[in-house]
Amino acid sequence: MPIVKVGWTLNYEMFFYIFFAAAIVMVSSSIWRTVLLYCAFIGLILFVSLVGSQPDAVRYFCDPILFEFILGCFVANLYMSDRFNNMPCSICRILIAFGTALLFCSSIYDNSFSNRLLDYGVPATLIVMGFIGLEHCIIKDNWNSKLWRFLGDASVLV
Repeated sequence: MPIVKVGWTLNYEMFFYIFFAAAIVMVSSSIWRTVLLYCAFIGLILFVSLVGSQPDAVRYFCDPILFEFILGCFVANLYMSDRFNNMPCSICRILIAFGTALLFCSSIYDNSFSNRLLDYGVPATLIVMGFIGLEHCIIKDNWNSKLWRFLGDASVLV
């Protein structure tokens, strides 16, 4: 754990930079790079769960939160390959609604068996994918772009 509790995100960020740098050196294709990262993170998590007692730092960096990072890599690969530009606006809205419903459902049921990936990771991924896909719909349908740009810029400040 970091000295300052809110520093956990920076620790993971540096951890991811190290893995990304290694993946960039080893693999040229972004899809295979993501597969390599996914396999490495699964291997780390399995190693810690199978071997048993490990130092705190090892257990900290092998937390299943790594799967959520891989979901982000998956969304980034889709974005970089322009797959969102061909997504129908209705599908984008369905992704947002379904992700929001899943997030809401995960917050109201008994969390005696909580799975962070299913409770938060998958719903958040669906919501992000839906909003990324809506970007071209807003431009194509010529919605009030100034309002959406203002809201997007304001969200960074919050």
